[in-house]
Amino acid sequence: MKLFGERVVPVCSPGLIAKRPLDKPEDLRDFVLLHFEDSAQATPWISWEVWFEVMKMKPVSGRGVLRFSHYDQLVRAAVNGQGVALGRLPLIAGLLQDGTLVMPLRGLRFATTAADRAYWLIVSQAAAARSEVQTFAQWLRGQATAMAQPNSAV
Repeated sequence: MKLFGERVVPVCSPGLIAKRPLDKPEDLRDFVLLHFEDSAQATPWISWEVWFEVMKMKPVSGRGVLRFSHYDQLVRAAVNGQGVALGRLPLIAGLLQDGTLVMPLRGLRFATTAADRAYWLIVSQAAAARSEVQTFAQWLRGQATAMAQPNSAV
């Protein structure tokens, strides 16, 4: 069962954009761009090159570049104000909801869909018959549905 898909959107700390605006993609040239480099190339959709291509925009070179081989390090760098990252929704939804991160380009029109990428719940037929598995699956589907609901942060 598909739980939810994934979208990619520019994010940063609120403090980073307090000093200079980031209202349009061209403004990215004034910021350090945080890049996620997956050595296995399992997540090619989480790249600035792909984001600009999907947005049908000319790529912008940032003021600098920081590269990370672990996604959690990239998110931490964005939280710490080191630059602008591509955040994976809904994985960072909590950080957006509590204001730790913001989407400076204002809205999901700047979010790319990660093609056929999604999070799935897979349960064997034997396990699916067990009541505790059914309870957990029902709870997990509820959590996924709640995460997919539009809210003011996203």
